[in-house]
Amino acid sequence: MLEIETKRFIFKKKNIWFSDSPFDVKGCSLVVFYVCKNKIDFPGAIPEESPTIIIDLTQNLDTIWKNIEQRTRRYIKRAEKEGIEIRLNENFKEFNELYYRFVSQKGFESFGEDLNIMRRYGTILNAYKDNELIAGLLTIEDHIHIRILVGASKRFEGDKKMSNLVSWANRALIWEAMRLGKEKGCKVFDLGGYYTGGDKNDPRYNINLFKLKFGGNIVTYYKYIKYYSMLYKFIKTLLKKEKAL
Repeated sequence: MLEIETKRFIFKKKNIWFSDSPFDVKGCSLVVFYVCKNKIDFPGAIPEESPTIIIDLTQNLDTIWKNIEQRTRRYIKRAEKEGIEIRLNENFKEFNELYYRFVSQKGFESFGEDLNIMRRYGTILNAYKDNELIAGLLTIEDHIHIRILVGASKRFEGDKKMSNLVSWANRALIWEAMRLGKEKGCKVFDLGGYYTGGDKNDPRYNINLFKLKFGGNIVTYYKYIKYYSMLYKFIKTLLKKEKAL
């Protein structure tokens, strides 16, 4: 389990990751539980389903590799052959810029927490081709779990060669993150969410297909949000409404 505490003005917030069930936390204005295993009655909070895809890292590495779809394995090897280099915990600023440019181009909603804070609890994996950052991942970890928090890649419209390199790099990054989790003794690799809608035109649908090629299983976790400060809840609600205008 991982507890991340932040403070803004007089308000203290706790994000708790990977707990079995939610529990009351004293001395904070808001607590958010991410990736809870159990759905329980937790007064003051309604469980939100949070499906994802997980891979059992207690298997040996050869088994994990063989469970990956054959073409995806070939692309991972191609990334290495083409000289794509994966570096750990380097150039956060460059990764951060790539991520926000990526979500803007794709029209995705950005992650709601400060990535500069989140990186303290995980690993940045950046993929370079000829010293140019083309793709990256940020994971979050405890002693059991390693989860992809956010990912991003550079877009090369009209350049098929570079687009292929980015595609291979994205696959190689996930494989490297799996190997990293295995080396650290983690038992579960989490690909960071699963879209449950059936709209094939939604880009998340194709992301699902991409993730499933790594041989994992779909599971449902839960998210809980509980306010202990009604003033903080009022301010957050007000700010959300203003942003939507």
